[in-house]
Amino acid sequence: MMSELNRIDLILSELLMLAKPKASEFAWLNPELVIRHVLALLEAQAILKNVEFLTNVDGSLSGMMGAENQLKQLFVNLLKNAIEAMPDGGVITIRLQEQADKRICFAITDQGSGIPQELIDKIGVPFYTTKDQGSGLGMMVSRKIVEEYKGTLQIENVMGEGTIVYVRLPINRESGEMEEKRK
Repeated sequence: MMSELNRIDLILSELLMLAKPKASEFAWLNPELVIRHVLALLEAQAILKNVEFLTNVDGSLSGMMGAENQLKQLFVNLLKNAIEAMPDGGVITIRLQEQADKRICFAITDQGSGIPQELIDKIGVPFYTTKDQGSGLGMMVSRKIVEEYKGTLQIENVMGEGTIVYVRLPINRESGEMEEKRK
C-alpha cells in the first residue's frame, strides 16, 4: 500500500508541474548554472548506475528568462531518462550552445540502445510508459514546459548507439513569441 501511495504522490507532483508558473517566478537565469544544479541533484543516482556526465558549453551563453524550478524539472526528467536508458552505465553528454536565432540549444546525448522508431511518436502521451515503475508523465510534463516557453523538443535516435534530445529555448519570452508569430 505504501508503494502505491508513493506512486500516487509522484503522479500528483508531476501533474502539479503542469501548472503555469506565475510571472513573478520568471527571472534571468544562467542556463549553465541550471544544468550544473540538476547534475548535482542526479549525481548520486548516476554514480549508482555507473554513469558519467560530461558538460560542453560552446562559447559564452547569454542569460535566459525562465522559472528555475520548472527548467530544473525539465532537465531532471530528461537526464533521468538518459540514465535509465543505460543500465550498464556509460556517458551522458550535455552540450549547451547559443544559436543565432536567440535560442539556447541543450543537447543531451546518451549511449543507450536507442528508442525504436515506432515508440518515438508515443513519447509524451499521458500515461504511456515502457518502464515498470514509470507513470508516463515525465515526458508529457517536459513537452508542456518546452511548449510554454515557445521552444522545441526533438528526439534523434540511432538504434544501438543512443539517443540525442534537443531542447531549444528562447533566451527571453518575447523572442519565442516573435518566432511563433513568424510560423
